Amino acid sequence: MGHSPPSVLLANWDDLKKQISSAKSKPSRKNIHHLRVATQRFEAAVVVLGSIGGRRKTKKLIQRSRAIRKEVGALRDNQVSARLSSRGQDDTELAFTNSLKQKRKRLKHRVAHYLGTLSLEREEKFVLRLQKKLMHQENKMTPKELRENFDKASRTLEAMFIQSRKHISPKAPKQFHKFRLIAKKLRYIGEVQKSLSGVTRLELRKLELVQTLAGTICDDQVLEAKVNLYYHKKGHTNRHAVWPMKAEATSRLQADSVVAIKKLNAINWKK
Repeated sequence: MGHSPPSVLLANWDDLKKQISSAKSKPSRKNIHHLRVATQRFEAAVVVLGSIGGRRKTKKLIQRSRAIRKEVGALRDNQVSARLSSRGQDDTELAFTNSLKQKRKRLKHRVAHYLGTLSLEREEKFVLRLQKKLMHQENKMTPKELRENFDKASRTLEAMFIQSRKHISPKAPKQFHKFRLIAKKLRYIGEVQKSLSGVTRLELRKLELVQTLAGTICDDQVLEAKVNLYYHKKGHTNRHAVWPMKAEATSRLQADSVVAIKKLNAINWKK
């Protein structure tokens, strides 16, 4: 066995609170990314531990975690677009990048205000109640029973992952988003399973590779959407200045999709 269920729960909860504090103080691209990852890892821990602690006690925790991630999502998309559009930037793209910068400033203020006024007192009580429930259940179950319950948390997602793998195509890049979400959930659930039992049935390194490859496509999609929105928005007298970037964003998305699918198809998965 690995770490105890109560300690895994508290470790992920404490990390989430730590990342909230960091992002509140400085909503940088790095801190926002770490906060979003912390919400996903906390949700994975809650999903796995809910198999022995009760699903009803975990529902509200997952809802709040998702709400936090959604609230900082717009800032994250803006930061991703700024990072990608800064590659090879020339004077004709400044109108677009300046609009991103202005929007980013407003989003940072909004996120800082949201996180600064965020209260987790109720969720703290839920976590402590779940911790007590886990301690009680842990003493009643054998290591084998615990491991079997932890494994159940990933079975439905595993089936969804296998199914979604069949539908990714360069002609349907939007499928990458769903595919990546499932891969991320599986990876973080697998990490929790491993921290609890010392082992996991999931292939974590391959899931991380999938997450990276699909993440490239998703980032390209974010940039393309931002460029298209700017290009078609009324009132932007310089919108045609961003035309080269519009064409480049679409071309990059198509090229990266082909490369990613080739690499994904080369992964040798267990039967």
